[in-house]
Amino acid sequence: IYLPIGGSYKSKVVYDGLGYIDDTVTWTSNDPKIASVSEDGTIKGISNGKTTVTAKIMDKEVNIDVVVSKLITQKPKLYNYKKSYLTCDLYSKEDNDLLDEILKDRINDAGYKTRAGAVEAARFLTMEFPYRINYFSENGRLATNGVDSEGRYYHVGLYLHSSRFANIGKKKNGPATWGCYMHSGPAHGKRRNVLDCSGFIS
Repeated sequence: IYLPIGGSYKSKVVYDGLGYIDDTVTWTSNDPKIASVSEDGTIKGISNGKTTVTAKIMDKEVNIDVVVSKLITQKPKLYNYKKSYLTCDLYSKEDNDLLDEILKDRINDAGYKTRAGAVEAARFLTMEFPYRINYFSENGRLATNGVDSEGRYYHVGLYLHSSRFANIGKKKNGPATWGCYMHSGPAHGKRRNVLDCSGFIS
């Protein structure tokens, strides 16, 4: 599971047994300074890092890998309009890789290639991603002129580091990762490259 610092996740143990079962569940965290766990299985993110939480019933154990990351925030009850806009070159390759893992996990839980998955991606970008993302009027489409990264990033994951340039097949005014300024043909000027509506779904 992936948690922001201060975020929580309620775990549940499902078990079957034959004969007498002492169904007392004992929860432990391998590193409580990264993630703590309460007696009812609620895991809380404490600081940036990775650890393992273990649930034990009698002689059986289940391990949960926990990643706590400062790259995501706790989902607010309402959208935070005071968030800063995403700017250029904020993230390292390792940061982009981890954010891709988290986004993939969220979408797979909801249902890959489903409407629910698209909604979960929207929740991630608006609620858990710490920056606002502006609209970018695309410079081209893969189906017409082959441009695949300017307003639409036709590849798996987020486009936050220059290592993603290796995925780009054709460019027009880029490449420029999300948050970096680039000329937008339809807007007749420079804008921060990010998403248009269908680029988000792509």
